[in-house]
Amino acid sequence: MDSLEIRFTEQPQRVSATGAQALTQAIDVSGYRVLDLILSVYAQTGTSPTLDVGVYTSMQIDNEDAWGLLGTFTQVTSANQHQLKSLTGVLKYIRYYVTVGGSASPTVTFEIRGYARRTS
Repeated sequence: MDSLEIRFTEQPQRVSATGAQALTQAIDVSGYRVLDLILSVYAQTGTSPTLDVGVYTSMQIDNEDAWGLLGTFTQVTSANQHQLKSLTGVLKYIRYYVTVGGSASPTVTFEIRGYARRTS
């Protein structure tokens, strides 16, 4: 198989806590080296809400120190946005972290989907 569908989120996720959060289990993408992802942001509430998303990769699923940043999406400051990102250098596992910012109980509703490919 030349590509593998990636669904970091099976459906849109609503995040309401501020600060960095890992919101997914690690996904095994053994043999794939490139990720083509789309971040879709559907709604935001609160005062000046922001969303930062980082994608991480590792060869070891259980060693927190082994995870390295693969890439980030541009900070989201408004709803109804879609961003495409192509990331190379994928190791065996991938996962993502989100950081929500803002005040007055900010929330962000989003999803991340895409494909892993063997080559660029």
